Order: sequence, then structure tokens, then C-alpha cells
Amino acid sequence: MLDAIKAFFVYIVKWLGLIGFTFLALVMVQIFFTETSGVWKSDGDQVVEDKFTRKGLYFSNQYYVKLSNGEKNSVFKHDFNALEKEDAFQPFFQSLSWKDFWFLFFITGFLFILWLALAYFCALHIFQDTKPFQKLEAVRERIVEWFVSLLQKNEKTTDRWKKWSFLVLIISLSIPYVLMTKNVVIKLMPMGKESTIAEVQDHEIVKASGNRALSDTYMLTYTFTDKHNQSYKTKKDVSSYTYHKYANATNIPIFYRKTFPYETFIDTKSAGEALSTLFRFSNLILLVNASLLIYFIKKYIDIWGISLVRKK
Repeated sequence: MLDAIKAFFVYIVKWLGLIGFTFLALVMVQIFFTETSGVWKSDGDQVVEDKFTRKGLYFSNQYYVKLSNGEKNSVFKHDFNALEKEDAFQPFFQSLSWKDFWFLFFITGFLFILWLALAYFCALHIFQDTKPFQKLEAVRERIVEWFVSLLQKNEKTTDRWKKWSFLVLIISLSIPYVLMTKNVVIKLMPMGKESTIAEVQDHEIVKASGNRALSDTYMLTYTFTDKHNQSYKTKKDVSSYTYHKYANATNIPIFYRKTFPYETFIDTKSAGEALSTLFRFSNLILLVNASLLIYFIKKYIDIWGISLVRKK
């Protein structure tokens, strides 16, 4: 009796898994098409009404233009430098930037494949005795055998695959810190920068929501004029300490790169501003990433040593 109840319970769980994972896979499809709805509609050339950069706490600039249709479109640096106000511009997508499109495509695509694979796993255990699933399983097994055969031709090939997989993973995990280091070097380098007072145009707190943010984002928008009387606009992510320090201010001290004035930094005057940046709650994800990076580097060194050549 107990075995029958247990089998019935497992059977129900399998059906719930099949329905749930299938539903999640369909949700990914729905999210993709909802978020990209209208991207293929074209309203013709738009006029650039404004251009500005967005500067993160740790990383380099993102480049935006505000168009006559009211959209703010993310552009690449070469387009940003070439465009001026009143220029005609035809964005690739009307309602979504090219970079955001690919980000959304890969994220929803990965999750779609994951949920679909889990749904298939549940369905297989329910319908494994039916002919259609037996045929599907035979195809799947042939594909797995072919892939495994590529990795198991000999010990050297398997070791090479494993080694390069570790290297790719280490490089991928290192990218955020390379970008952060570049940003810090540019900020601390004493040469090639000019100090000025920028005019604060807007204060904004973007409340954290969903899985894409761990904490609120504090943003200051400011404009300044260089010595050639050219005006520049930047939206800068700041720490909560810096935001509240300049919450009622109309001006803020900054410095910018002479060769590219859109590259700006707030002239930090106190240790509190630096500490608030370091102990931001969203830095948790960077700590987790750093832990994984250290683990895989140590694992790589233990197996293959520091040299790229395998230890004998």
C-alpha cells in the first residue's frame, strides 16, 4: 500500500514538473516576443535631440542618443562620436537597442532550452514506453554518444578539452575585474584630466525590482562645459552616500579626460564616499564571482600548473 502511494506521488510530481517546466519555457518565448515587439517597425530617420553618456560605478561609459520620437537609443561609441544634435539617425531597432536585443536573446534562449530540457526529462519518465518517445530517446542517445566520442578519442584530447574549458571559464569570470581595473586606472592617473564644476540637472533613485537588481541605483545627471565652450551631459551612477551628499546641490566637482570629455568622474572628497561605494549591497555578486574565479584558478594551477603547458 505504501509503495503504491509513493508511486502515485512520484507520478503526480512528474506531471507537475512537465506542466511547470513547459509553462516556464513558454514564458521565455512570451517574454522575448513581448520585449521585442515593435522592433521591426520603422518610422524612418529620426532626429537626434540630445546625446549623453551613462557612467557606472565601476565600468566605462555607455552611449545614448535621445531621438525625436521620444526614444532613448543605446549606440556604439563610433556612432556616438559621429552624431551631433539635429543629425538624422536611423536606429537598427526602433524600441530596443542592438546590445539589449542580443542580451535578451541569449538570456531567454538559454532559459528556454533549460526549461525545455527539464520538461523533456519529466515527459520521458511518464511516456517512456510509447513509440514516439522511444524514437526520440534513440536519437538523443546517438547524439550523446557522438559528442562523448569526440571527447574520449584519447586521454590527450580529453585533457585538452578540459584545460581549454577551464581557461575560457577563467577568462569569462575575469572580464568584470579587467573592466573595473581599467576604470580605476583612468580615474587615478594624474595626467590628461581637467577639473571643473558641473551643474546638476537631475537626481533619480531607481528602485530595485525583480532579479536584475540587488539594491537601489542612485543616479545624478549633470552637464558641464569644457574650456572650448563645448557642452557635455552625463548620467552617473553613484553611491548612496554621494547621492545624499549632493541631493540638494546645484553643482558638483568633477574631472574629465581631455581627449574624451564624456569620460567623467566625480571628484571624491571624503573617505565616506569611497567606503559607501565599496560596501554597496550589489557588490555581493562581485564577491561571489571573485570566489568562483579564485576557485577555478586554484583548480587550474593544481592540475596544469602556472604554465600553459601541461605538467609532466
